[in-house]
Amino acid sequence: MSKLTQYQIALLAFLAGGVIVILVFVLTSGGGDGDDDQAANRTPTAMAVASGTPGDEATATSTSAAPDDTATAPPAPAATTAPTVVPPLATATSPPPTATSTTPPTATATPTPTPTPTLTPTATVVTGIWHGTWQTNCSPSNCGEMNLVQLGNIVVGTYAGGEGTIDGVVTGNRLSGTWSRNAISGSIDFWVDGSGDGWQGNFGSLFSSNYGWCGRRVGEAYPTPCGVASWYGTWTTNCGFFAACGAMTLHQDGATVTGTYAGGAGLVSGTVNGATLSGTWIRGGTGPLTFTMLPNGNQFNGNFGGTNAWCGFRNAAGDPVPCLN
Repeated sequence: MSKLTQYQIALLAFLAGGVIVILVFVLTSGGGDGDDDQAANRTPTAMAVASGTPGDEATATSTSAAPDDTATAPPAPAATTAPTVVPPLATATSPPPTATSTTPPTATATPTPTPTPTLTPTATVVTGIWHGTWQTNCSPSNCGEMNLVQLGNIVVGTYAGGEGTIDGVVTGNRLSGTWSRNAISGSIDFWVDGSGDGWQGNFGSLFSSNYGWCGRRVGEAYPTPCGVASWYGTWTTNCGFFAACGAMTLHQDGATVTGTYAGGAGLVSGTVNGATLSGTWIRGGTGPLTFTMLPNGNQFNGNFGGTNAWCGFRNAAGDPVPCLN
């Protein structure tokens, strides 16, 4: 068999389609009169076979059906559920504040202060070894009776019938200060003895610092010596080039004096009578000494061993001339 052309194939397909259409029509039409009534009431179904383009086999069928006797209700729209509104929960509100009854303050009675009785000041008992009345001797002057008042370490008083005054400070058993009389003043140094019955010392003036002044309680004797110069303190001394005595520091308790010199290598001790200090020295040996204070109170001349010069000064007064005495 020779190959079919495209046109022959298309023709065969068309013919086959026509046969199919005829068969369908016969089958749907029926054969009797009884069926005509039914056929009259039946809506024919048209089937159309569309011939496509040669080579296509797609068939489009369109069927129209009559609506049923029962009307189909259009679909009811879906009921829209209204949003549920939830009422807000009632918030518990604190009850309104209860009115607080204000109690009026009770008036406080102000106590009337009881007047404090005024105490009558009692006389202060002043104690101290210097306190009281003294009979004094300041020859060649006439100092007479002295009345002293001591409060702590401060002493004040009068003498010569109130003509003179005393102001001083107590250090140990020594009373140091000033005297004033007739618009003139000077220094004082007094040392009281252990019994408190007498004291010895000196007063200074424009002309000398070595005037003796001593005192006693009523009924007691004057101390001996009455007057003693003030030797306590540090002195710059000269006892010769080879001896090299150097600085001398003295301590005094009334008429008794002790001290050191030559950097502590030497010792001195003695007794004061007026302006003269007599005693001994000790330094690799021992021997006598005699010092005499000059009226200015800042220089002394003297000797050791009787023939060797030993003098001194304080307060930048310089060596006395002569040194030997």
